[in-house]
Amino acid sequence: MKRTILTSFALMSACTAMTAYGAEFDATAGIGAQYANVHGGAKAAEYSPLESGMLGEFGIDYRNTDNYYLSIDGSGILGFDSRRVSDKSEGSNDINFLLKAGKTDEFKTLLYYNEIPHTVTLGARTFLNGVGSSTLVGPTTNPTSASSYTNAFDYHLDRKNYGAEGEVSFKSPFFFLTKVDRIETKGLTPISLRGYGVTGYLIEVPAPVDYATNTLFLQTGYRTRDLIATLDGTVSSFENSNLVLSSWVPTSATANTNSYAMLPPDNHYYKVGGSIMYRMPFMHSTFMARGSHAISTSQSNLFDGITQNWNGYLTYTTANISITSAPTDKINTRIYYNYLDRTNTSDIIASTAYGFENTDLNYPFSYHKNNAGFDVDFKLPAKTKLSTGYEYLNVIRRSDDSLVSTPATTDHKVFLQAKNDLFDWMSGKLRYEFITRDSDYSAVKAYGPTDYEYYYRASGYANRNQHNIKLGLDFEPFQNVDLGIEYAYKLINYKDTTLGPKDDKRHEIYTDISYQAGSAKLAAYADVELSETNATFREIPLNGDTSTTIPDDYKNFTWKTKRNDINYALGVSGDFTIIQKVLALGAGYRYESANGSNDFTTSYLGKVYTSGATSFPTNITSLDDYTKHSLNANLKYTINKNMSMELGYLYEHMKYSDNAYNNYLYIPQSGNYLTGAYANPNYDANVVYTKLSYKF
Repeated sequence: MKRTILTSFALMSACTAMTAYGAEFDATAGIGAQYANVHGGAKAAEYSPLESGMLGEFGIDYRNTDNYYLSIDGSGILGFDSRRVSDKSEGSNDINFLLKAGKTDEFKTLLYYNEIPHTVTLGARTFLNGVGSSTLVGPTTNPTSASSYTNAFDYHLDRKNYGAEGEVSFKSPFFFLTKVDRIETKGLTPISLRGYGVTGYLIEVPAPVDYATNTLFLQTGYRTRDLIATLDGTVSSFENSNLVLSSWVPTSATANTNSYAMLPPDNHYYKVGGSIMYRMPFMHSTFMARGSHAISTSQSNLFDGITQNWNGYLTYTTANISITSAPTDKINTRIYYNYLDRTNTSDIIASTAYGFENTDLNYPFSYHKNNAGFDVDFKLPAKTKLSTGYEYLNVIRRSDDSLVSTPATTDHKVFLQAKNDLFDWMSGKLRYEFITRDSDYSAVKAYGPTDYEYYYRASGYANRNQHNIKLGLDFEPFQNVDLGIEYAYKLINYKDTTLGPKDDKRHEIYTDISYQAGSAKLAAYADVELSETNATFREIPLNGDTSTTIPDDYKNFTWKTKRNDINYALGVSGDFTIIQKVLALGAGYRYESANGSNDFTTSYLGKVYTSGATSFPTNITSLDDYTKHSLNANLKYTINKNMSMELGYLYEHMKYSDNAYNNYLYIPQSGNYLTGAYANPNYDANVVYTKLSYKF
């Protein structure tokens, strides 16, 4: 990053001379630093380096009279997080760089680079040796206390994406485009393992991540005002430096062994496609079509009771057609059709490793979709626009597994929308959608009235009716005052479902207001989201009878779940000019809150069977709950027309609560061993930063 900043200054110095020849040239550069005092978990730096480090940014815009142009934009944070266990000297980097250059109507080039961190957990712990490698070695006896967790590490991923793009046309209708891209991801991610043939005793381990994806895209075509035709091809490969993870795993409270995990396999992707866009000489119509065919292949060397290798082979075929028209100046129409076929001819593997039956088979799953519809817009009197439309979606699924239902589903969607701008001080929009899904989900194949699957309906397959309503109003009741209100409602009723999701209801209300008076601008917003999901299930013993005619007891009973979520967000901000063109102040505050819960009820009021014991069902009172406060302030001082200085402050406080993570302990529980992934996310952060900017 330091070299990049120095290079940008050299480029700007060289380009300054261009202004003498009538070229348009603008350039900015900034350099600064931030100091962060962070206490708590990794959430503070989950997707950005909220930590101490260097700041930098620069930009160049140049164009001469011959239509040659150059544009460069770059920004970055070079972080240093003292809380990190590994690679403290590197910290987390968040860098973006983009360069565009070329000549209008002749050629253009593009170079880019970005680096994004993803921090999951800082200071995770394990008793295994070899963290970061594909072999994890454990002790000879199973650990029984937290004192055995002596190895610390970070669950952290760094993603780098860089590439180049070039296009040439030389003022002709024909053009050729090529693009190369590479994505690199490195770090550690948590996965779970269990011993071969063992039904319990899980262990959470750090799996190494060292991925690289290389992509080449080629396109050629013919382009005029009324006709664009293209032909393109894509070749992509994914490479994983660690295909298998070998790790110590517990097999009982006192015994252990080695087990293996298949990590993402290398794979290859090939795609050819073409498109056409034609402006037809009647009713202002435009015809667009595209088709493509893609192949994805992969291979894995299997083990653990499986004696053959696995070869994956997928094909994707797509076709898309649409026609937009304007038969009159008051009517616009669109008609479209989309087709997708996904065919899976991967190897079928026979395994006896973990199944309850003699042999388990991984039957490939395929499907194809047919999607069609139309939209019509009408311009009515009183500045009113009415829109309506219909959409059809049919999905046919295929599997040779006699124990898996793969029903075909058909969706019908209709919508009606009205928008009015009659009054200068008010506009409004109302939209209603109705979606109905019909499924041929039937109790066929190997199921009968005494089987659980005979009654169960997955949400993606079940018959359902869905209603969506959205209302939006925008007001300007007074000069320099803008007010907006939006309300959305969604209701899904799952029809003909005995066991499975029953209904899903959601409300969302959003409002914002802004006011400007002289050199001050104020804004505020509030957002509330409410959701409730209900489902019904049946608890049965292994190979037991699902029939509801069987009397309830502690192993056979119906249970219901009601999931509730309430989310709030509100914020205020202000921008103030203290001294005109010299000193400006900006400040803002944001509050977020999420409250989730899950209530359970059963048809059997006594103690129920849970993992070999009996207990009363317990409601989940904290489910993905959190509160977050964010406060920021920014003071900008303009020294002269070329130079300015910025001083800023950011405060964040987050508290997270979930029954699955609260009171996290490293002590092994029932033969299961954890490492601390996603634990202790609460944090407080105070960040002070300063930046000096110069405009050429």
